[in-house]
Amino acid sequence: MYFQSQAEYLAYHSPAQRAERAAQAERQSSLTVGSALLLFNDGDVSGARQVLFDGGISDEGIAEYLRQWGAE
Repeated sequence: MYFQSQAEYLAYHSPAQRAERAAQAERQSSLTVGSALLLFNDGDVSGARQVLFDGGISDEGIAEYLRQWGAE
């Protein structure tokens, strides 16, 4: 990421901005997992797996979600 000034850099890395980015990432992750769970509950395991993958969830994370949801 390129910053035009030191002030932009400091603003981007301020505690408030970092907290906002973390909250936004958490919201996006929750939406991704929720969408995948809906597909899983509808019987579309491969669709759920794809949504998790597209959402940036690691292979190990995908396997863990599917295991928790009851996939074999």
